[in-house]
Amino acid sequence: MPSMLGERAVSVSARDTHSLALFADSTVWSWGIGGYGQLGHGDQQGQLLPKNIEGLAVQRVVAVSAGAAHSLALTADGAVWSWGWGACGQLGHGDEQEQLEPKKVEGRSLCWSARRRCVGR
Repeated sequence: MPSMLGERAVSVSARDTHSLALFADSTVWSWGIGGYGQLGHGDQQGQLLPKNIEGLAVQRVVAVSAGAAHSLALTADGAVWSWGWGACGQLGHGDEQEQLEPKKVEGRSLCWSARRRCVGR
């Protein structure tokens, strides 16, 4: 099982239901309640211990943000990835569906907007 022991966290974000940690090697780990898929592991199971989000493994993540029941990641190329509860359209995928794994938000560059509004808090 992969471990984050010995790695240096560079950013963390937490809300009522879950927590995210970004490490220096660009891996993102999540734990907590997963009822809406906000942990990004492809299911709705909770995690008592941090678990690597494999769907972001090939991305160079530079920032993360935990929403009420959704999560966001910003990559070095300015792309935004989202997953979790989407009932209000907050995932940016043009629907109101839950997303159980990270999915890239398509459309115009969201780099400035994501840093300022989603990740900068």
